[in-house]
Amino acid sequence: MRRKITSVSVFKKVLEIPLFPFSSPNKKNQESIERAVQETEERLRKESSDNSLSLINFLSEVGEIASNSNSLNECIAQALKHICKYTKWPVGHAYLADYSVDPAIAKATNIWHVDAGIRPAQIDEFKQASKELIFVFGKGLIGKVMSSKKPVTIRDVTQSKDFLRAKVAERTGLKGCFAFPVIGDDGSTVRIGFEFFHYEAVDIDEMTLKMTQFIGKQVNYAFNYFDNIENREKLAELFNIEVRGALSNIKNALDNMASSSTELKKSTTDIEAQCNTSQQHINQSVEQLGSITENSESLKSTTSNIEEIATSISNIASNTNLLALNAAIEAARAGEVGRGFAVVADEVKALSAETSNSTHTVHEMTAMINKVSESIEKTINSFGLSLNEVNASATNIESAITVQKEKTGDFSESYQHLLDEFASLNDKVNAFVSKIVG
Repeated sequence: MRRKITSVSVFKKVLEIPLFPFSSPNKKNQESIERAVQETEERLRKESSDNSLSLINFLSEVGEIASNSNSLNECIAQALKHICKYTKWPVGHAYLADYSVDPAIAKATNIWHVDAGIRPAQIDEFKQASKELIFVFGKGLIGKVMSSKKPVTIRDVTQSKDFLRAKVAERTGLKGCFAFPVIGDDGSTVRIGFEFFHYEAVDIDEMTLKMTQFIGKQVNYAFNYFDNIENREKLAELFNIEVRGALSNIKNALDNMASSSTELKKSTTDIEAQCNTSQQHINQSVEQLGSITENSESLKSTTSNIEEIATSISNIASNTNLLALNAAIEAARAGEVGRGFAVVADEVKALSAETSNSTHTVHEMTAMINKVSESIEKTINSFGLSLNEVNASATNIESAITVQKEKTGDFSESYQHLLDEFASLNDKVNAFVSKIVG
């Protein structure tokens, strides 16, 4: 417990000096008194200097708890340790407001500071009682701290009806107590309630109570600092999940596009080969069609010649028939002499008739051949037109396939470029996430 240098404290020290057995002080006694006063003042000044240095060290340590801690719990533990060390109060503990359920409720933490000289058996029962206790606004020590937002001090908790753990404290030997809140930036939210205990019925000095406000601000700063780290980590995790999910989808889409492009390239190559084969067949068909057309023309020409010959034969047969008729008439006039000639005339007449019938049959056959030849010619012409259309379509398909192959090649180059950009973007995301987490 810290003491202040005052004229009263000096006077008290002077009164502790034993008086000499003289009825009135002489010069020697006066010098002894003055020397005692000087020694007392010197000792008090030294104690004051030591206290000031201790206070400076304490404030410095409290001011650095956030930067020297890796978590909020470690920060709270450091605060308890430094406060207990400075005040020489052996036991310290923290309650946290339960914002997940109700900020008006405070629950015990497992964060304690207990001086090394205290055996666990001396404090375990009190720890367990504190763990089972939940404070609400206005009830009990921490409840009053939370509702008043000011420090509370109790000289002897075993004699206090408001201290809910009085009986346990009495069994464990705890008496003196003080507590103070850690208030949030809004000035109304209590985040932590600190409590400290002593094995003697004592009061905490005024200076320490005033410093609790500074201590609370430093712990609140640490609270904000670790909240900020937690929020940044959550943001980084969310960003990581969302962005990496999007990047993964993009990568999958690119891979699918690449796979489709490969399949398309293969299909294009296959179609191109099939088109080349079809083109060859079409060219062969065009050549064969030309040959058939020539044969058809030749057939028409031959048929025409046959008709001309048949016509000539038919004319000759008619003339022969006429001559045979004349010969028969002349043979009849000749009588018996012309009888043999008449037989020849009849034979010639019969041959002429047969020749006429044959030429008639030839005419019918050539007419039929001409009709069939005309039908074949029409069919060939129609097939030729269709073949030309197929040939034109094949040419267009071949051109389209050539363009498709070029586009597929362009896509392969673009895909590689996108992969490079994707890798660069992934590196930037990693750098950004690292920057968020800090």
